[in-house]
Amino acid sequence: MRIIILLLISTCVYAQQNDCEPEKFRVVFSNGELTTPKQAFTALNELALNLGNSHADQGITYDLAYNYSVDAFKKLLQSSDQRLWYVDLARLVYNWKYQVNTPELNEHVEKYREAILHGQKVLVVSHSQGNFNTNLARQMLANRKPAIAMESFGIFGVATPANHVGGSGTYLTNHLDIITSVPSSSPANWALHRIDSGKIVDNIGSISAHSFSDTYLSPYYDIRPEVVRGIKQELGKLKEPPQVVKSGSVTVTLTWNLGNGNDVDLYVFEPDKTHVYFGSKTGNSGYLDVDSRQGFGPEHYYTDCKKLPVGEYLVGVKYFSDSSTPARQVTATVTISTPGSTRTFITKLGNATPTSPNFVKLAKVVIDQISDPTGMDRRLKYQIVPMLAPAEKMLPIGANDYQAWFDRGQKFVELGRFEEAIESYDKVLQIKPDHSVAWNERGIVLSNLGRYQEAIESYDKTLQIRSDHYVAWNNRGIAFYYLGRYQKAIESFDKTLQIKPNYYLTWSNRGNMLSILGHYQEAIESFDKSLRIKPDYKFAKDGRNNALTKLKQQ
Repeated sequence: MRIIILLLISTCVYAQQNDCEPEKFRVVFSNGELTTPKQAFTALNELALNLGNSHADQGITYDLAYNYSVDAFKKLLQSSDQRLWYVDLARLVYNWKYQVNTPELNEHVEKYREAILHGQKVLVVSHSQGNFNTNLARQMLANRKPAIAMESFGIFGVATPANHVGGSGTYLTNHLDIITSVPSSSPANWALHRIDSGKIVDNIGSISAHSFSDTYLSPYYDIRPEVVRGIKQELGKLKEPPQVVKSGSVTVTLTWNLGNGNDVDLYVFEPDKTHVYFGSKTGNSGYLDVDSRQGFGPEHYYTDCKKLPVGEYLVGVKYFSDSSTPARQVTATVTISTPGSTRTFITKLGNATPTSPNFVKLAKVVIDQISDPTGMDRRLKYQIVPMLAPAEKMLPIGANDYQAWFDRGQKFVELGRFEEAIESYDKVLQIKPDHSVAWNERGIVLSNLGRYQEAIESYDKTLQIRSDHYVAWNNRGIAFYYLGRYQKAIESFDKTLQIKPNYYLTWSNRGNMLSILGHYQEAIESFDKSLRIKPDYKFAKDGRNNALTKLKQQ
């Protein structure tokens, strides 16, 4: 079972700012092998909590460049010695004998490019094998056209198995870390000490010493302040890039791989069918602010934050012309960004002629109002729906194979493709309507999309089938929180605790609700119960401290 963790104290921001202007810094976390999406997001939140919302009076946006570990997981399961597995894997990667199966790497590169084109300085904090991917991403970024300001891109390595940090960045590795066993890895440069006693650490184990959250950002060791100091030092080195393109709630960037008289055009059809392209750059919802005709790009479209109609925005490309005869094949890369989501589409185009250019529909962006019967939540929800390759082609599935559809949905969740995950869960429920886990998973995905009322309806379906499903009760409470219905959230959390009294996450969530309602003494009691079950639960500690401060101010 999976659960949503309510992090009310998190400073991590994924939504677009109200004025649509991006923060000056973008800090991205790049995880290592054997890191689940949940663990990666937890590490990102820990990073944001420790680093803060700004540096040198300039705001920070936090983001994740998730690296998948499917092959690595399979090999670990077959290994009888976990320590040896770490060392062997890192050695293979170092010698380029391990195929890093990272189709998402292109998306990471385009994410970095997009941020720099918008005038942001980008720093990637890479952990473990994520350092190899980030070093490679930097090489790709430096070699792609059109060129961007590479002095605006930096890397800070943590526990790196590589022998260098790309772009002359810095790193930190503690003396117990298992990564120091890897031949040719960067040597340890920090002796780990305990905060309370000042004594050197010698008994936590080399694998535990490798953990990003539990060691490098742990409040119990002296390395955490050094990590923060090192990151801030790297942020200070970054140069502010020119803002090549403008920012909006929805942005679309096109680049391609050929120059010398090669022209590819970006097309956007707005909800009212207004056609925005090089011949008509101003639409009713947005603008084509950059149009390139000599090759490489970029071309760029952005929406106006002050007038953003709901509906479907169709995104496509045309190969308009090439100075060579016959026309050369061209690879077009289109990156679509919405609040909380970035997707990259890569397609090959050919046979261009001025009179009959080939047009490819890549994706549609669907914008709608969040469903909330109370009318309190006026935010918009955004979905990027691929059109280039139907999701059904991902794998062959029998008509009644609900388990295969469920597994497919789980895979789409890992990829961050939430709309396709919902489609898969819907298939499960058509075949097996009493699949309580699928209803719960569907609710989680709907919550991730900001569709909280629909998420509650899915959780209710779970609870009709299994009234003792404490995870669904907890998730239901979190959805009510996001709708601003705090008393209903507490009622759901109380149901959770009737079923599972030792569920520390829910005690902490309940404490947060009580704090919001101003019931600080009751909130402290809830946080205390969470901490009695899990004494090191950081979010309960922070929530309790906040409630205690508020209580003293009364």
